[in-house]
Amino acid sequence: ACLYRNKAADVFAAGDHQSTFGGNPLACAAAQVVLDTVNTPSFLESVAQKGEYIRKTVASWNVKEVKEIRGKGLMVGIQMQDGISPAAIEKQCLEKGLLFSTAGEHTLRLVPPLNISRKEIDDGLEILRSVLYHE
Repeated sequence: ACLYRNKAADVFAAGDHQSTFGGNPLACAAAQVVLDTVNTPSFLESVAQKGEYIRKTVASWNVKEVKEIRGKGLMVGIQMQDGISPAAIEKQCLEKGLLFSTAGEHTLRLVPPLNISRKEIDDGLEILRSVLYHE
């Protein structure tokens, strides 16, 4: 379905917008499996635990350039002190094999996949730590 109003109300006519995978039986079956999985209490608890592990681990480093660590589940924001460039940290981490993004001028945004393993978390955190400690 495509919903729109006001200025966009006359943009599409029936049949204008299509999707190869949207709404077909295979896509719907796959979506149902994903929804069934992510809605199980044990899966949601593992997501919460992994996010808490990331936030506590980063906090335990006591990096003076880190102003605040926040998040919910595996959405983690690491706000840097003024004058510290999250984009520069992002670039250095990417050069070492860790991909994440920024959120605004002061925040590193970590949003790993919900099924990330503890080893993958530890590997990524080691790269981030090495960049923050300028190793």
